[in-house]
Amino acid sequence: MRTLQYGRGRGGIWIRKVTNAVGPALCVMAAASSLSVAGAEPQAALPADNILCYRTMADEPYSKLSRYLLDNGLAVIIDERSTSETVFCGIYVKVGSRYETKNNNGISHFLEHLLFREKGAAPTVKQIEATGGYVNGMTAFEHTTYYFDTLASEFERAWDGLYRLVCEPSFGEDEVELERKIIAREVAGMKSNPLAIAYYAAMKEFLPNTSLAMPIPGTRKSLSRIRFDAIKAFYGAYYVPNNMFVVIVGGVDTESALQTVCRTFGERESEQVPPTQFTLPPPRTKPHALRLKTLVDQGYLAIGVLTDGEKDRHKHEMRLVDVILGSGRNSRIYKELKVRRGLTDFIMSLADMVPTEASGLSDIGIWGIAVGTPPGKLAEAERIILDEMNRIKREPVPAHEFDTAKQKLLGRFAIHSETNSGRASFYASTELAGESMAAEEYRNKIRAVTHESMADAARDHFEDKDVMLLEVKPARGLEKLAAILRFLVFKRI
Repeated sequence: MRTLQYGRGRGGIWIRKVTNAVGPALCVMAAASSLSVAGAEPQAALPADNILCYRTMADEPYSKLSRYLLDNGLAVIIDERSTSETVFCGIYVKVGSRYETKNNNGISHFLEHLLFREKGAAPTVKQIEATGGYVNGMTAFEHTTYYFDTLASEFERAWDGLYRLVCEPSFGEDEVELERKIIAREVAGMKSNPLAIAYYAAMKEFLPNTSLAMPIPGTRKSLSRIRFDAIKAFYGAYYVPNNMFVVIVGGVDTESALQTVCRTFGERESEQVPPTQFTLPPPRTKPHALRLKTLVDQGYLAIGVLTDGEKDRHKHEMRLVDVILGSGRNSRIYKELKVRRGLTDFIMSLADMVPTEASGLSDIGIWGIAVGTPPGKLAEAERIILDEMNRIKREPVPAHEFDTAKQKLLGRFAIHSETNSGRASFYASTELAGESMAAEEYRNKIRAVTHESMADAARDHFEDKDVMLLEVKPARGLEKLAAILRFLVFKRI
């Protein structure tokens, strides 16, 4: 028996279907958008038979954003942009290297590679590229993505190709062995940069006994242990509709695109996903420094603190702190190190250097500044960065600087949101965080940051005991010989 329920809620019109099999509990309305649809009336019917619930998140002249939840648990986010001649589409799987152990480290990335090994009469990648589009995949700490960017007129053809690639795998044991060799070379290539030694050493030092300290592609040793049956089991456990979601942005008709997704995904059944409990590093009681000497030509310094990631109550304030202190040429640290002292031309916030998935995960994140400078100037750079971190805790940020930083953050977001892929990345990040939202709601959250809340965030995160420091200097004399030996050993791991 099925019944329809509808009403007006925060975030616009929502409609849900209640079935005896799944019940209303599955219809979880994620963080509601502030963009209610003025004057809209509840619709009379659901867009498709297998839609459990949906809501309109935004309805603007050139953007109609909706979120749907299928009976099998698959979420589908569609942003219909009437002026766009292209479309970006991604299938996201909520599994990545953070779900792995030392024994199967690299299996998520291994599987991503294998799904692109094509067999049979309908090669999917060639089918998508034949539309003039682009297709690729990416493995991160907490999710794996498969996506294409193509002409809107070719959406259905490209979707069929992407769906087959992700949901109808054709690889066998022979492909596993061939791909193992390719990934092993990829892993070896990543280790050709001596800074990789410093990176992995820092991850182990600052995130001990966590899967975050393991490399996403795995190691030669872990890759050698991964077998065909283990990959099949991993795929079966995590590549299920209730552990996946789809984001479509561009010149598509919402209802038509939804029907296309339902035509393929609609008959797939949900499954029980393995429970996950991530391990976090132990709380710090004092500052933590790691100082290394290796095969580099100049000195490098990174100073940061751990955050609570997407659960952090001050995550929006910390984005503003990032802009004020270290992101861009107007930041305080850039002006002090580069403009006034001429110490360096390499100053980056970690948010600018790494993907959002790495800087803000579900329950842990990192805020930090990295610089490159002559080895003899590292101590001076360290003092300046720490002084600026302490200063923003003690002194109110002038109104002009605060307003400029906020406008800069909003401006960056607006530029990022001009592209279909940029908008899709934003929707995916909020969906992964369990708070699916429209762009205007995010802007309102940034606008809502006050001087007081930002100061609270700085005081909360910049306690002396929480500071982590990584210093990398060039090795000299016998130290250089030892560094060479470490590098050779590292490349064989």
